[in-house]
Amino acid sequence: MAILWIAIFHLYVDTRGQAGRDAGAAAAGAAWARGDVLDLIGTGARALAGLPGFRLDIFLVITGLVLSLSTTAGARAFVGRRLQAVLPGYWLGSVVGAGLLVLLAAFRGFVSGTPFLQEVHEGTRLAGRPYPFETTDVLVSLSLVGRLRDPRSMQVVLPSLWYIVLVVQVYLLFPFLRALRARVGDIRFLALCWAATWAARAMAFRLAPVGAFDAHAMVICFAPFRLGSVALGVVLATRAARVCAPPARPVAAALALPAALALLGAAWLGAVMDTPGTGAAMLGAALPLGLALPGLWAIGGLAHYTPGAGPLLTWVGRRSLAFLIVQDYLRLAVGTLLAFRGGMADLTWILALPYLAVAVVVVRVWEPLQSGLGRRLWGGEGPGER
Repeated sequence: MAILWIAIFHLYVDTRGQAGRDAGAAAAGAAWARGDVLDLIGTGARALAGLPGFRLDIFLVITGLVLSLSTTAGARAFVGRRLQAVLPGYWLGSVVGAGLLVLLAAFRGFVSGTPFLQEVHEGTRLAGRPYPFETTDVLVSLSLVGRLRDPRSMQVVLPSLWYIVLVVQVYLLFPFLRALRARVGDIRFLALCWAATWAARAMAFRLAPVGAFDAHAMVICFAPFRLGSVALGVVLATRAARVCAPPARPVAAALALPAALALLGAAWLGAVMDTPGTGAAMLGAALPLGLALPGLWAIGGLAHYTPGAGPLLTWVGRRSLAFLIVQDYLRLAVGTLLAFRGGMADLTWILALPYLAVAVVVVRVWEPLQSGLGRRLWGGEGPGER
């Protein structure tokens, strides 16, 4: 559900731009006061789909949980296994993404008559803005560490691949986090990690810019500023049997509306914490996660009892990194449509389900290619993505 939420957010900002005041709590309150049910629903949909915030922190919570359930012992073996799991898809995603970007640029140039190189370097559009491409971007992406040069480098070739850089940072830190939790216990561990997160964010807002990164880019791109989310997943893993079990069917049905409202509240809180330099931004995702995680658990429980939905969501979730890469390919295609059409705000909600369905189909094709590359690189069967 988390990866589908991120994909819908990307579709929204690509076709309509980032949601603003028309998706805020004040707009919802005004619609409620007028008794305008349709506008109230529309405001909620815009908030859930288009407000910036904390969605990736949900991923980090899940990452901490799943990594804590790993049986791989030893820091070196653990990090090596995780890199073997994600790097083949990352490298293949970089190369195929660059090829698709160039191919779409050639198509736009052929149709519109603009120079090919101009289309390659500055004709691609994402989130309503030009998405520049340089010939060295592929090497920057393949190197992984080259992305750490500046905020633009973090976004090259495929914009969502920067998240793999963040995940690799988590992999490197995780053996130390696991040892710390074993030494101090869950409560102290969680308190220490959130305190470190808040202190790091406060320092970033005070001292930034550091090199090419301003405060906003720093707290997004680097693991120390999101450490508390990973730690929360680590602690939840010690209660995995209870956390991962779906609620009973009647309970899931009764919780559906409160869960949706919890996610809506989390979206509004997440937009507040996305304002750099404020007290809310220093606290980061702590408050939104407190609402979003129970909400997702309850709605996930309802999906568990819906024929076909539970297995499909589980299948997608176990291939979330592949899905993240594939939905970026769709973003490039949408950007080309925007270049010809001039706008797609009227199609956002119409395209949402087909967009996700196409992504699922492409992941089915993509995954064997990714797994095949992993076997060629590492030998044997290769580790599963999860």
